[in-house]
Amino acid sequence: FYQHSVCPCPLFIKSSVSFQSLHRCCQRAAVLLVARRHWGSSSASPPSLVSRSLDFLARRFYDVEALLNWKSRIGKDQLRKKNFYYGYTHKLYGPDIASAYYILNLGGGFRFVGQSEWFRADSRGKFNWDFLNYKDTPVEEVDMSHTIINYVGLSNLERQPLRTLKVQGCPEVDDWFLAGLHKFQDSLEELDISHCPRITVGGLAALRNLR
Repeated sequence: FYQHSVCPCPLFIKSSVSFQSLHRCCQRAAVLLVARRHWGSSSASPPSLVSRSLDFLARRFYDVEALLNWKSRIGKDQLRKKNFYYGYTHKLYGPDIASAYYILNLGGGFRFVGQSEWFRADSRGKFNWDFLNYKDTPVEEVDMSHTIINYVGLSNLERQPLRTLKVQGCPEVDDWFLAGLHKFQDSLEELDISHCPRITVGGLAALRNLR
């Protein structure tokens, strides 16, 4: 006796698979149609950006400490990006334009050697690009008051013969910043470090290197 195994017809298998796929597509279409009708008939408006942001924060952070740590990391990242060395600008336009661009990008102001005009960023951070016309003209006076300049950002100014530097009310100016001012010991005549909360008495000792 011979036992014959019955093989299903390939055409039947293909038809069955196609039918199942079609059935699933119809189910999805029906769900989407119901969802659209529900949204269109609902009188409730979509959640605002603030509501979505608060919902995201509530799901991501379970306590206040985690939220504060996240905010601190964001602030440090912004501080690092703002004060990094403008090497690419230096390569294209030279050290003077690179220093000028750094100052304006942080919301400060400056004056070129031999010029009476000051270039400053406005309250929205906008500034006049005419400073690009002063290539190979050093920066002589700098006002970075109430900006987030720190000791890393000094690398963008170290090639300038600064006579005046104002950093009044800068929250990131600290003892390390004062120690870095020795780069301007041959030119700096006026320094304003008033209302900088991170400066200590010990940090003031670094100013003895200035004339």
